[in-house]
Amino acid sequence: MPQFFRTLRQPLSDNNTGQSQQTKQLIFIEMKIRSKYAILCGLLFAGVLSFVACNDKDENAISVENRHSKCLSHEDSVSSEDIFSPDSIAVSCSNGVIYVEHYNLKVNCGFQTVNVSISTNEDTIRVTEFGLPESADCLCEINNFAQIENIPSGRYVLIIENCNPVSYKQIINL
Repeated sequence: MPQFFRTLRQPLSDNNTGQSQQTKQLIFIEMKIRSKYAILCGLLFAGVLSFVACNDKDENAISVENRHSKCLSHEDSVSSEDIFSPDSIAVSCSNGVIYVEHYNLKVNCGFQTVNVSISTNEDTIRVTEFGLPESADCLCEINNFAQIENIPSGRYVLIIENCNPVSYKQIINL
């Protein structure tokens, strides 16, 4: 027991009736302090617990893992897109996972990473690919591989967008 509470319980007067009344009052004060302390500790614990719970990652959220090659070919002018190989996309599905293999994807040659973002709208899954940062006045071709997970089963229209003027579309069943 803390020293503060021990000193509160020591008699304050020699009068037996006064002593017992004062002791009762001090015990009452001690109990109020302890209950406030317990409530404060409980609130603190609940706050820490809720903070930890809010930071947990939602395991059912759609997620994407992405990897890409370095530049396969390079052109110094953005206007010379027509000399590149045509891009090709292969899509496969297995156990709620969509695998997208994009060959000869055109990105800015100043890229350091390829951002793949996912958006969904009822029966549509939209995948957007672009190189970041777009800091140079040139293009290069890369191969990009994306794995999209935690897609609920169903029938979807998969749309893949990038710098090409025409989007890639495919119906997939998961």
